[in-house]
Amino acid sequence: MLAEIILNIPINKTFEYKIPASLEKSINCYTRVKVNFRNKVELGIISKIYEQQERPYELKEIITLYDEYPIISEKEIELARWISKRYFTSIGEALFLFVPKGLREQKKQEQINKSNELIHANDLNEEQEGVFQQIKLEWEKIKRREQSTNNFLLYGVTGSGKTEIYFQIIKQMIQDGKQVVLLLPEIALTPQMMEFFKEKLGEEIALIHSKISNSKKLTLYRKIMRGEINIIIGPRSALFVPAFNLGCIIVDEEHDDSYKSAKKPRYDARFVAIKRASLYGALCIFGSATPSIESWYSASKGELKLLRLEKRFNNLPLPTVELVNLTSAEKYQDFYISKRIIEAISERLERKQKVIIFLNRRGFNSFIQCRDCGLVLYCDSCSIPLTYHNANHKLHCHYCGIEKEMVTECPDCHSKNLKYLGLGTEKVEQIIQNYFQNYKIARFDADSVKESNYDEILNNFKNGDTDILIGTQMITKGHHFPDVNLVCVINADILLNMPDFRANEKTFQTLVQVSGRAGRTYEIGHVIIQTLRPTHYAIECVVNQDYESFIDKELKVRKSLNYPPFVRMLRILIKGKEEQRALVASKKLLFSIQQFILQMNLKGKVIILGPSKAPIEKIESSYRYHIILKSHNRGVLIDIGNYLNDNYKVDSHLNIEFDIDPVSLL
Repeated sequence: MLAEIILNIPINKTFEYKIPASLEKSINCYTRVKVNFRNKVELGIISKIYEQQERPYELKEIITLYDEYPIISEKEIELARWISKRYFTSIGEALFLFVPKGLREQKKQEQINKSNELIHANDLNEEQEGVFQQIKLEWEKIKRREQSTNNFLLYGVTGSGKTEIYFQIIKQMIQDGKQVVLLLPEIALTPQMMEFFKEKLGEEIALIHSKISNSKKLTLYRKIMRGEINIIIGPRSALFVPAFNLGCIIVDEEHDDSYKSAKKPRYDARFVAIKRASLYGALCIFGSATPSIESWYSASKGELKLLRLEKRFNNLPLPTVELVNLTSAEKYQDFYISKRIIEAISERLERKQKVIIFLNRRGFNSFIQCRDCGLVLYCDSCSIPLTYHNANHKLHCHYCGIEKEMVTECPDCHSKNLKYLGLGTEKVEQIIQNYFQNYKIARFDADSVKESNYDEILNNFKNGDTDILIGTQMITKGHHFPDVNLVCVINADILLNMPDFRANEKTFQTLVQVSGRAGRTYEIGHVIIQTLRPTHYAIECVVNQDYESFIDKELKVRKSLNYPPFVRMLRILIKGKEEQRALVASKKLLFSIQQFILQMNLKGKVIILGPSKAPIEKIESSYRYHIILKSHNRGVLIDIGNYLNDNYKVDSHLNIEFDIDPVSLL
């Protein structure tokens, strides 16, 4: 007998091996085996078993069987083939997304007695009930195998109670004997969600993310495969758990960039979620207070069914928003700390209320410049200014991670007249701490969580042990703090000034999300946003809490500039240690693209931009050139990407990346 085997290697094909007579009775499809591939032992998954046929060459035998029972199904192989084609990766690299390292099935399977006694319904308000009933109606159609809508976009303002609707959906799935995957954009949100569902459900919940140990993850995978755990929560990697009885996938905060993988395979978990749900006849629900423009546009075309929650669950109004124009505001100690913010914080603290201060920039100073010659201190490996961190008195690059000792003179003109410019969360913390010395202040960013864990910082703030929480974008994502009634945004223009076509969208989303942390329980919240561009429509729409007005304005801009969602994009990035070599390779690649377009009669259907230097020209000592392709037909771009991925080979000194539907062009 022969087996078709998929190996976890960057070669997009399957391989045939003989099944030894000793394994013929025990071997099954969708199990892993060890084989010899190019004089190296590799792990592979059997996709087919068939009778032995004559071959004009000698086949190698399978070395050993690794699993006693199947660890995937035919649906996962079909999904892997789809991921392989769409995201320019081998089928093996795609398929092994479903297999955690070291997973080995146990012979003895312990059964868990499940109980649904603690599952109970929460009272939904009228608006929430209406949304849930629409979803339930479509689910009932699916169960009856009638024509139905499987994909939804749940648009709900901040604090509207989307999580309560998720609970009702999960409750329904459990009662129907189905499994549910709930995706979150941030690991920090998972304990909050776990706490919420543990209070209401008698089911064991699998929390899947990169911070849990490998042994714990393997235990959870086994239980999910055996149907002993039916609720799975985690970031995008949780999408690939072996839930073979899938009923629903929920993608919370669907607008978040973290759902797009930054490394190969560069998949978008939102599109993969829709595809996996379709294979299982399951529901797929996107939820957000600020849906991505692409998702909103898809809903307008009927590809997603739009559901609305336009009021907060407790009927409290959305927070009021006040703009502070930094060009004219009276300052306190720093250009970006206005006296208005200090006054507002004092007022709220006197009323025993908590405060959130948001600045999407880590460190103390964002760059250092020589006053005499104007030189800015850059990272040696990246085209990015070094950030000064006061905590360890070192200069950091936030792209390659390098740390350097603090300099005392300009490396160019040797002047000691250095100027520390810009501010990050460390400096904000120092200024606020100096003024509010009798209050407890904490910082929540990528640096602070290295010293204290997520839970400790967030729980201290939630429980009243911290009065003021200063944070980066990590603080904007779905957190619920009952006593926060003031949110201060130090600089709204950081994202707005990024050289990326999504800058307006990201600014609006971030400001609305962080504003939504205020006034979620007893009293109307207040938000102060500092900006140098108070008349920009992205800022004005935040003041009015008007998502649809922003969408209308942004769509007009996108259409005039020929950007998504009106076209699809493929970004091809060429990287190399030698700039000239990377430039020459990008020009050769352009020629290959032009030749393919002519051969396939695609002239007029594809717009080519570049090659040009990427906005960030160098990262980790690699020079970066990119080519941007635009087309109204995503399939055309996928065909071009696959052709180049299969046929265009760069030398060993270079690296090439293909990214369909990129979330950033930096």
